[in-house]
Amino acid sequence: MGIKSNNKSESYYNYFSDSGVDAWEPAPPGYPLGGGWHGNRGVWAGGAFNDNGSRQNVIDYRAIDSAGNCSDFGDLTSARESISGCSDTVRGVFNGGWDGSNELTTIEYILFATTGNATSFGDLSVAKSGTCSLSVTDSPRAIIAGGYGGGSTQDVIEFVTFGTGGTATDFGNLTLARSVAGTVASTSRGVFAGGYDAAGNGSNVIGYITVSTSGNATDFGDLTAARYFPVGCSSDAGRGVFAGGYETPGGNTNIIDYITIANTGNASDFGDLAHSEKGQGACSNSTRGVFAGGQPHGSNGVNTMDYITIANTGNASDFGDLTQARWGLGAASGDA
Repeated sequence: MGIKSNNKSESYYNYFSDSGVDAWEPAPPGYPLGGGWHGNRGVWAGGAFNDNGSRQNVIDYRAIDSAGNCSDFGDLTSARESISGCSDTVRGVFNGGWDGSNELTTIEYILFATTGNATSFGDLSVAKSGTCSLSVTDSPRAIIAGGYGGGSTQDVIEFVTFGTGGTATDFGNLTLARSVAGTVASTSRGVFAGGYDAAGNGSNVIGYITVSTSGNATDFGDLTAARYFPVGCSSDAGRGVFAGGYETPGGNTNIIDYITIANTGNASDFGDLAHSEKGQGACSNSTRGVFAGGQPHGSNGVNTMDYITIANTGNASDFGDLTQARWGLGAASGDA
């Protein structure tokens, strides 16, 4: 079962069961009404040590509210890089990736409260890597968008339902084909930013969807700089943050941008990461965002982690370390 906020009143929440049936229940104490899916257990999965191999199946976890090093959670069903993840706070779902020979259709899941190996969930409509994923509290859908597969950059948006699994279903299309984009989400709106476009360039384009209503993405605005491999996280107050990536032209960047998810428009400067790098894994506990791993320019992946307080603009601070250095990893957060 997953929990989602709704506008019925400030003292009630709406939940959906695995069968998809909706019902009203009193809101639990301290439940964050109005925000996107968040939890205090951050999980980072997969990735690669370098450009030439050393792909990993490792899954790490850490409580987001206290800085420190990660612990081992379990393993993915296979070692791969360039995957993405999202959650409904109970279940984290990871999809796609590159295993060194092929793009993959794999979708698998973990339960945040129970450490252990990932379990098969379903399949993407086509094999691809470099997808981006998001979820929102007014829908039981896990959104999976873009990526590279079948010899081209994709603009397809598809979804699976957290409680049921199975093969992904068509949702609509992005405003442009792109892979390795960043995502953030609020109560109902999902936002995609940057990425590697079909012409082989980094993009500054931001687009959005309403997750409960299938259809094509709409233009939102622009990032402060065109780049691919940015990562995103968001707060319950509706601020979305995009960090790092590879600027074109220019190379790896330490830029952090922010938007107000409810209001379309261009991104603004937030601050800087501790290092210029691409391909981190980002998640949040609704107030703090954590960026893990990544690849500095021309080097192997790193195990370092930075964090920000999403409500306060400024530079990121050291958080701790992953169990293994890597980049191109997926991330999600949920309740332990």
